[in-house]
Amino acid sequence: MTDLQEFEPETYEKIIARLEGTATAARYGKEKKVFRAIQLPTAYASWLEYRDFLLTTIPNDLKKRFSKRFANHDIDEDIQRQQVRQILLNDWENNIAIVKKDKVDSSDKWKGII
Repeated sequence: MTDLQEFEPETYEKIIARLEGTATAARYGKEKKVFRAIQLPTAYASWLEYRDFLLTTIPNDLKKRFSKRFANHDIDEDIQRQQVRQILLNDWENNIAIVKKDKVDSSDKWKGII
């Protein structure tokens, strides 16, 4: 999606007109701090702190859904990083799996699961 405007400008314009947030996703899709949750923003001491901040910024129905899901997860920095990614991507349907490092299949890395 981040390069679509270069290769298919007409299609990209149609998508922007139909899907809110497409331009933002295209602009920030390759950033390490936005959407991918690879690098912790400097304003936060931990992924837990950043996750908890993000939970205060979303609508209550989503906050309840995410909080209930996260309560079942292990307390681990990498898991909290993945939780941040779910919030940033608004994955309220839980389409992006939370994967424990010791359970990672080497094929998952190229799929972008982790």
